[in-house]
Amino acid sequence: MGAGLLWVALLADPGAELLVTAVGRTHPVGGLVGFSAGYRIWETESFELRAGAYSSYAYYWAELGAQLEARYFGGLLVTTGWLGVEPGELIRAEDVPAAADPTISWPRRAALRGVARARAELNLRGELLWLYERLTVEGRVRTFEEYDPYRDVRLSTELTIESATAPMFRALSCWDISVWIYAELTAQAGVDVGLLELKPSGGLIVEELFAGFTFNLDVYHSLRDGPIGGPGALLYVWWRPG
Repeated sequence: MGAGLLWVALLADPGAELLVTAVGRTHPVGGLVGFSAGYRIWETESFELRAGAYSSYAYYWAELGAQLEARYFGGLLVTTGWLGVEPGELIRAEDVPAAADPTISWPRRAALRGVARARAELNLRGELLWLYERLTVEGRVRTFEEYDPYRDVRLSTELTIESATAPMFRALSCWDISVWIYAELTAQAGVDVGLLELKPSGGLIVEELFAGFTFNLDVYHSLRDGPIGGPGALLYVWWRPG
Protein backbone atom coordinates (compact mmCIF):
# COMPACT_ATOMS: atom_id res chain seq x y z
CA MET A 1 0.00 0.00 0.00
CA GLY A 2 2.78 2.42 0.98
CA ALA A 3 4.75 1.60 -2.18
CA GLY A 4 1.66 2.22 -4.31
CA LEU A 5 1.05 5.63 -2.74
CA LEU A 6 4.72 6.52 -3.26
CA TRP A 7 4.50 5.70 -6.97
CA VAL A 8 1.31 7.76 -7.36
CA ALA A 9 3.11 10.74 -5.84
CA LEU A 10 6.21 10.24 -8.00
CA LEU A 11 4.33 9.86 -11.28
CA ALA A 12 2.12 12.85 -10.57
CA ASP A 13 5.10 15.20 -10.24
CA PRO A 14 5.86 16.87 -13.61
CA GLY A 15 9.49 17.36 -12.53
CA ALA A 16 10.18 13.63 -12.39
CA GLU A 17 12.39 11.93 -14.98
CA LEU A 18 10.63 8.63 -15.66
CA LEU A 19 12.09 5.49 -17.19
CA VAL A 20 10.19 2.32 -18.12
CA THR A 21 12.28 -0.77 -18.89
CA ALA A 22 11.26 -4.10 -20.44
CA VAL A 23 13.62 -7.00 -21.12
CA GLY A 24 12.98 -10.32 -22.85
CA ARG A 25 15.44 -13.22 -22.70
CA THR A 26 15.59 -16.51 -24.59
CA HIS A 27 17.86 -18.53 -22.27
CA PRO A 28 16.45 -19.05 -19.71
CA VAL A 29 13.13 -17.89 -21.13
CA GLY A 30 11.81 -14.98 -19.15
CA GLY A 31 12.04 -11.26 -18.74
CA LEU A 32 11.91 -8.17 -16.59
CA VAL A 33 9.77 -5.08 -16.36
CA GLY A 34 10.87 -2.08 -14.34
CA PHE A 35 9.98 1.53 -13.52
CA SER A 36 12.03 4.35 -12.03
CA ALA A 37 11.49 8.01 -11.24
CA GLY A 38 14.25 10.47 -10.44
CA TYR A 39 14.28 14.13 -9.40
CA ARG A 40 17.02 16.66 -9.99
CA ILE A 41 18.19 17.84 -6.57
CA TRP A 42 21.43 19.59 -7.56
CA GLU A 43 22.78 20.86 -10.85
CA THR A 44 25.84 22.76 -12.05
CA GLU A 45 27.30 23.27 -15.52
CA SER A 46 29.13 19.92 -15.42
CA PHE A 47 27.29 17.94 -12.73
CA GLU A 48 23.75 16.73 -12.08
CA LEU A 49 22.45 14.79 -9.08
CA ARG A 50 19.11 12.96 -9.09
CA ALA A 51 17.34 10.99 -6.36
CA GLY A 52 14.28 8.80 -6.66
CA ALA A 53 12.71 5.37 -6.40
CA TYR A 54 12.56 2.25 -8.53
CA SER A 55 10.77 -1.10 -8.77
CA SER A 56 11.02 -4.13 -11.04
CA TYR A 57 9.82 -7.69 -11.46
CA ALA A 58 11.82 -10.55 -13.00
CA TYR A 59 11.18 -14.29 -13.06
CA TYR A 60 10.20 -15.20 -9.46
CA TRP A 61 11.05 -12.03 -7.52
CA ALA A 62 10.46 -8.29 -7.35
CA GLU A 63 12.81 -5.48 -6.35
CA LEU A 64 11.97 -2.05 -4.99
CA GLY A 65 13.91 0.69 -3.28
CA ALA A 66 15.64 4.05 -3.56
CA GLN A 67 18.22 5.21 -6.09
CA LEU A 68 20.74 8.03 -6.40
CA GLU A 69 22.29 9.00 -9.75
CA ALA A 70 25.11 11.42 -10.54
CA ARG A 71 25.90 12.55 -14.10
CA TYR A 72 29.20 14.21 -14.90
CA PHE A 73 29.94 16.34 -17.98
CA GLY A 74 26.64 15.67 -19.71
CA GLY A 75 26.73 11.89 -19.25
CA LEU A 76 30.41 11.24 -19.95
CA LEU A 77 30.43 9.49 -16.57
CA VAL A 78 27.29 8.25 -14.82
CA THR A 79 27.33 6.72 -11.35
CA THR A 80 24.24 5.16 -9.79
CA GLY A 81 23.49 3.58 -6.44
CA TRP A 82 20.49 1.43 -5.52
CA LEU A 83 19.36 0.23 -2.09
CA GLY A 84 16.34 -2.03 -1.87
CA VAL A 85 14.65 -5.29 -1.01
CA GLU A 86 13.73 -8.31 -3.16
CA PRO A 87 10.64 -10.23 -2.05
CA GLY A 88 9.99 -13.37 -4.03
CA GLU A 89 9.56 -17.12 -4.33
CA LEU A 90 13.10 -18.44 -3.81
CA ILE A 91 14.74 -21.85 -3.48
CA ARG A 92 16.28 -22.61 -0.10
CA ALA A 93 19.50 -24.61 -0.29
CA GLU A 94 18.29 -26.89 2.51
CA ASP A 95 15.59 -28.19 0.14
CA VAL A 96 18.14 -29.15 -2.55
CA PRO A 97 20.62 -32.07 -2.35
CA ALA A 98 24.35 -31.36 -2.55
CA ALA A 99 24.70 -32.62 -6.14
CA ALA A 100 21.63 -30.81 -7.42
CA ASP A 101 20.37 -31.04 -10.98
CA PRO A 102 19.76 -27.38 -11.96
CA THR A 103 17.25 -28.42 -14.62
CA ILE A 104 14.81 -29.75 -11.99
CA SER A 105 12.10 -27.38 -10.74
CA TRP A 106 12.93 -27.35 -7.03
CA PRO A 107 10.27 -26.11 -4.57
CA ARG A 108 10.15 -22.37 -3.91
CA ARG A 109 9.18 -20.56 -0.74
CA ALA A 110 8.40 -16.95 0.07
CA ALA A 111 11.55 -15.13 1.16
CA LEU A 112 13.19 -11.73 1.27
CA ARG A 113 16.63 -10.51 0.20
CA GLY A 114 18.30 -7.17 0.83
CA VAL A 115 20.23 -5.69 -2.09
CA ALA A 116 22.72 -2.85 -2.59
CA ARG A 117 24.21 -2.01 -5.98
CA ALA A 118 26.68 0.59 -7.25
CA ARG A 119 27.47 1.18 -10.92
CA ALA A 120 29.80 3.43 -12.89
CA GLU A 121 29.31 3.92 -16.65
CA LEU A 122 31.78 5.66 -18.95
CA ASN A 123 30.53 6.97 -22.31
CA LEU A 124 33.25 8.16 -24.70
CA ARG A 125 30.83 9.09 -27.46
CA GLY A 126 31.49 10.89 -30.73
CA GLU A 127 29.62 11.29 -33.99
CA LEU A 128 30.66 7.88 -35.35
CA LEU A 129 32.31 5.99 -32.48
CA TRP A 130 31.18 5.26 -28.95
CA LEU A 131 33.18 3.38 -26.30
CA TYR A 132 31.04 2.16 -23.41
CA GLU A 133 32.50 0.83 -20.15
CA ARG A 134 30.52 -0.42 -17.17
CA LEU A 135 31.56 -1.58 -13.70
CA THR A 136 28.97 -2.87 -11.22
CA VAL A 137 29.44 -3.98 -7.62
CA GLU A 138 26.42 -5.74 -6.11
CA GLY A 139 25.74 -7.22 -2.69
CA ARG A 140 22.86 -9.22 -1.23
CA VAL A 141 22.10 -10.34 2.31
CA ARG A 142 19.91 -13.28 3.30
CA THR A 143 18.87 -14.90 6.55
CA PHE A 144 19.08 -18.27 4.77
CA GLU A 145 21.23 -20.00 2.15
CA GLU A 146 19.68 -19.77 -1.32
CA TYR A 147 20.15 -22.09 -4.28
CA ASP A 148 20.31 -20.27 -7.62
CA PRO A 149 19.38 -22.79 -10.36
CA TYR A 150 20.27 -20.41 -13.20
CA ARG A 151 23.90 -20.14 -12.09
CA ASP A 152 23.97 -23.44 -10.13
CA VAL A 153 25.45 -21.86 -6.98
CA ARG A 154 24.55 -21.61 -3.28
CA LEU A 155 24.54 -18.12 -1.79
CA SER A 156 24.04 -16.53 1.61
CA THR A 157 25.86 -13.20 1.90
CA GLU A 158 26.70 -12.33 -1.71
CA LEU A 159 29.18 -9.91 -3.27
CA THR A 160 29.71 -9.78 -7.05
CA ILE A 161 31.65 -7.60 -9.47
CA GLU A 162 30.72 -7.24 -13.13
CA SER A 163 32.54 -5.40 -15.90
CA ALA A 164 31.57 -4.82 -19.53
CA THR A 165 33.31 -3.18 -22.46
CA ALA A 166 31.57 -2.34 -25.74
CA PRO A 167 33.01 -0.44 -28.71
CA MET A 168 30.23 0.85 -30.98
CA PHE A 169 29.92 2.27 -34.47
CA ARG A 170 27.09 4.48 -35.68
CA ALA A 171 25.74 2.73 -38.78
CA LEU A 172 22.82 5.08 -39.47
CA SER A 173 21.72 8.56 -38.50
CA CYS A 174 18.46 9.83 -39.96
CA TRP A 175 16.13 12.45 -38.45
CA ASP A 176 16.30 11.72 -34.70
CA ILE A 177 17.02 8.02 -35.25
CA SER A 178 20.49 6.60 -34.62
CA VAL A 179 21.53 2.97 -35.14
CA TRP A 180 24.65 1.71 -33.38
CA ILE A 181 26.36 -1.65 -34.00
CA TYR A 182 28.52 -3.04 -31.20
CA ALA A 183 30.53 -5.92 -29.80
CA GLU A 184 30.69 -6.45 -26.04
CA LEU A 185 32.49 -8.60 -23.50
CA THR A 186 30.89 -9.05 -20.08
CA ALA A 187 32.50 -10.80 -17.10
CA GLN A 188 31.08 -11.35 -13.62
CA ALA A 189 32.64 -12.98 -10.56
CA GLY A 190 31.51 -13.48 -6.98
CA VAL A 191 33.39 -13.70 -3.71
CA ASP A 192 33.61 -17.38 -2.62
CA VAL A 193 31.85 -18.64 -5.79
CA GLY A 194 34.28 -17.55 -8.52
CA LEU A 195 33.32 -16.92 -12.13
CA LEU A 196 29.58 -16.44 -12.62
CA GLU A 197 29.53 -15.21 -16.22
CA LEU A 198 31.82 -14.71 -19.21
CA LYS A 199 29.83 -13.57 -22.20
CA PRO A 200 30.91 -12.19 -25.57
CA SER A 201 28.01 -10.60 -27.43
CA GLY A 202 27.08 -8.33 -30.28
CA GLY A 203 24.06 -6.44 -31.42
CA LEU A 204 22.51 -3.14 -32.29
CA ILE A 205 20.99 -0.18 -30.49
CA VAL A 206 18.26 1.90 -32.13
CA GLU A 207 17.70 5.29 -30.50
CA GLU A 208 14.49 7.29 -30.97
CA LEU A 209 12.83 4.89 -33.40
CA PHE A 210 9.72 6.28 -31.75
CA ALA A 211 9.70 9.36 -29.52
CA GLY A 212 11.32 8.46 -26.21
CA PHE A 213 12.02 4.82 -27.14
CA THR A 214 15.38 3.04 -27.38
CA PHE A 215 15.71 -0.60 -28.46
CA ASN A 216 18.68 -2.92 -27.96
CA LEU A 217 18.95 -6.41 -29.50
CA ASP A 218 21.86 -8.35 -27.97
CA VAL A 219 22.93 -11.79 -29.25
CA TYR A 220 25.40 -13.58 -26.98
CA HIS A 221 27.20 -16.83 -26.23
CA SER A 222 27.83 -17.52 -22.55
CA LEU A 223 31.08 -19.41 -21.98
CA ARG A 224 30.08 -20.52 -18.51
CA ASP A 225 28.98 -24.10 -17.86
CA GLY A 226 25.50 -24.69 -16.52
CA PRO A 227 21.93 -23.69 -17.36
CA ILE A 228 22.80 -20.18 -18.55
CA GLY A 229 25.66 -21.36 -20.79
CA GLY A 230 25.52 -21.33 -24.57
CA PRO A 231 23.86 -19.01 -27.09
CA GLY A 232 20.96 -16.70 -26.41
CA ALA A 233 19.45 -13.31 -27.10
CA LEU A 234 18.19 -10.34 -25.11
CA LEU A 235 15.82 -7.61 -26.22
CA TYR A 236 15.80 -4.39 -24.17
CA VAL A 237 13.24 -1.62 -24.54
CA TRP A 238 13.61 1.69 -22.70
CA TRP A 239 10.96 4.38 -22.72
CA ARG A 240 11.36 7.86 -21.29
CA PRO A 241 7.88 9.47 -21.28
CA GLY A 242 7.72 13.13 -22.19
